[in-house]
Amino acid sequence: MLLSDPKTAAFITSKFVPVWETIRPAPRVTIDFGDGRTMTRTLKGSTCMYVVLPDGRVVDALPGVYTPEDFKMLASQSLEFLNGRLSPDLSVSVSDQEILAWHRGQVRDVAQNEQMRVSTSKAVMESPLLKALGVPPAVDAPAANYGTVFDRYAGRLEDLSSRPMSGRRVKVEAGGQNVVAIDSQVNVRYVRMAVHLMFAGGDKAPRPAECRTAMFKKILHIDPDDPNLGLTAETIPGTP
Repeated sequence: MLLSDPKTAAFITSKFVPVWETIRPAPRVTIDFGDGRTMTRTLKGSTCMYVVLPDGRVVDALPGVYTPEDFKMLASQSLEFLNGRLSPDLSVSVSDQEILAWHRGQVRDVAQNEQMRVSTSKAVMESPLLKALGVPPAVDAPAANYGTVFDRYAGRLEDLSSRPMSGRRVKVEAGGQNVVAIDSQVNVRYVRMAVHLMFAGGDKAPRPAECRTAMFKKILHIDPDDPNLGLTAETIPGTP
């Protein structure tokens, strides 16, 4: 849905040099509604898009699925950070510490907004970020503490693609698009912060291979090295 969108494709090719690497095929499941209609979708999807500098360092990452609008919004944040830091010949003038500091700034901004929202709301909503950071949030903690916060926060994330469709109020006739929209909002609201925390706890800008474990196992809760992707342990709702 995302990469087949003409506007998204034009945006990517105008701003990036796209490269695709397939780690393994995603499993697919077909739902039979019993009246002749079926719907096929991927289960435990394992996509991660990286914003990578010409020298191979990762500036940002977008694990999971996104609508074209959400993808452009998040990718534009990375481009805004890089604005003025790359020369016309694509030589790099951004340091590892600048990259990590940008992510730490994103954590601080969101944590402060979350604290304000929670403290001013009549019906206080649980904030996974604030619970991971502690209250009051330790937004100026050293990098080592960000690593601990990342582990706490990532442990609270859930791959919603494994939830049954019936629990998510999805219209059958537009099921695929609605599922993507729901997952995209979850990724913008929650998964995005896990990425910032992962970078904030590092001591250098990683390469894609160095991000693999954090992105798939810790954030998406998918083990790409498991031949069954953890599905043998899944209990399908309604089964005896």
